[in-house]
Amino acid sequence: MTSPDTITGGRPGTAAGEPPRLRLAGVTKRYGDVVAADGLNLELAPGEFVSLLGESGSGKSTALKLVAGFETPDEGAVHIGGRDVTGLPPARRDLGMVFQQYALFPYQTVARNIEYGLRRRKWGRDARRRRVAELLDLVRMAPYARRYPAQLSGGQQQRVALARALAAEPGLLLMDEPLSALDRALRLDLQDEIRAVHRATGAGMVYVTHDRDEALSLSDRIVVLRHGRIDAAGTPASLFRRPRTAYVARLISDANILPCEREPGAASAGGRIRVRLRDRVAEIPAEGEPPGDADLAVAVPRTAISLTPPPDGGSAELPARIEDRVYLGDTVRLLLRLDDTTTITAHMPEAAGSGSPAGERVTAHIALGVCSAVTR
Repeated sequence: MTSPDTITGGRPGTAAGEPPRLRLAGVTKRYGDVVAADGLNLELAPGEFVSLLGESGSGKSTALKLVAGFETPDEGAVHIGGRDVTGLPPARRDLGMVFQQYALFPYQTVARNIEYGLRRRKWGRDARRRRVAELLDLVRMAPYARRYPAQLSGGQQQRVALARALAAEPGLLLMDEPLSALDRALRLDLQDEIRAVHRATGAGMVYVTHDRDEALSLSDRIVVLRHGRIDAAGTPASLFRRPRTAYVARLISDANILPCEREPGAASAGGRIRVRLRDRVAEIPAEGEPPGDADLAVAVPRTAISLTPPPDGGSAELPARIEDRVYLGDTVRLLLRLDDTTTITAHMPEAAGSGSPAGERVTAHIALGVCSAVTR
């Protein structure tokens, strides 16, 4: 759990003194007895891309609705561009929004869909045409300007939805799981498009997703939500490599979580902490200073496990039996049983696991230097 202080971030090149593009100050939302957003404090720097990541029911969609103005907080305030917009409707918040289901007008062409918001804002005809042409080029849809949504693929429709949301040059763009309805190949293609659009426009973006790969590949910063609260926030690399909690380790890196005990009287030093992992005392990297009474575990990335000792030593050796072996192309996934109640999953190069059939007794070598001590 993070501290109650505001979670802040930054982006290289942000002008000094420029107000946050978005600020949530103690935002709380209740639905009966359910607290969907619990005292959220968050700042988004101008031009920053932040993903809200969490499981179903974590509060990420509620948080986005509060920013958009579709819901009103019971407590706290929402600021966009330095302006308190808590009581304003969505149309007066200087933002664009991309939905999961595109929400295009079926009887208007691609160009007219993109132009819609500009007409409502009474842009002149020439200015509208120039802006629509710019956006068609940006999302690579110029050849389809006269087509209707029903004549487009799902990926093309989402490109149009993205262009329409950007048309009036909003200071903040909100995206609510915009790729979840697409197949894997289209999702990867659209992730590239979104990154390119972000680089080209410099718009602040808040992206809601339950897909950790999307969050890792798109974000300047990831905010992990759990039970309506911010469990962790940081760069993709920091959360992946050094999670503070078991929940974040599972969510971000699919890490194995093994119980451990802090060594009595041992104090953490140099970003490491002494623990007993099964029969071995080891120094494990830790992010921050876990409380002395914290229930600790070791987060073991799937790629930290091998069937041969690592060349630099520094590994824990655990007897195991191979329960299952799954071929994944250039890698294999091994399910290893340590005892009657504990299994761990290893990912390793195909050659390293090719001679290991199910049922074989092996020694699992865990590279401790890439593990993390986390709270449970």
